[in-house]
Amino acid sequence: MGYGIGFAESPECFERFTSFRSNMSEYTVNSIVHMWKKQSDIIPRLESGINVLDLGCGPGIFTNVLAQRFPNSTFVGLDYSDAAIEMSNRELADRGLSNVTFVKGDAHKLPEDWTADFDMVFVYDVLHDLPDPHKTLKQIHRILKPDGFLSLIDFGFHSDPVDNAGDKTAAMFYSDCSGLNLVRAVSLQ
Repeated sequence: MGYGIGFAESPECFERFTSFRSNMSEYTVNSIVHMWKKQSDIIPRLESGINVLDLGCGPGIFTNVLAQRFPNSTFVGLDYSDAAIEMSNRELADRGLSNVTFVKGDAHKLPEDWTADFDMVFVYDVLHDLPDPHKTLKQIHRILKPDGFLSLIDFGFHSDPVDNAGDKTAAMFYSDCSGLNLVRAVSLQ
């Protein structure tokens, strides 16, 4: 591993992050599902039952909410952090769901036996945190079925901070990424 600080080394930070996410989970999932309804045929597929990977699931909050909403589908949540997987499994037990599994893994090197195994890969607020996003996208392409669906939701800011001048939300997220996510990403290298 690298020189940064991962969530495992800073559990209090991870707890604050999880609390923030937990408070907005239903609203966030409602917004995502609304977007999916407008953009694709994924909702009928989720309702009938497909295999879904939540890549970078963190504490599993969104994974579990989606699994509850689409009980005919099977969900796998993957994260690099032992602490995240432990929290995910606690949340899973509290909800009593049987269509979710959480696994520890590396987004840059997904299991070979997952090749063309998933109908959908869900990546929410993760790609910008990874040391090698391009490598992860290649892995996602490999594990998706030929008619698979990628839901990639990340920040819509410019990579050049000058182009975000005056955008207070962009400034907030840049400071968050510099102060927390960059340090965490470096720990993965």
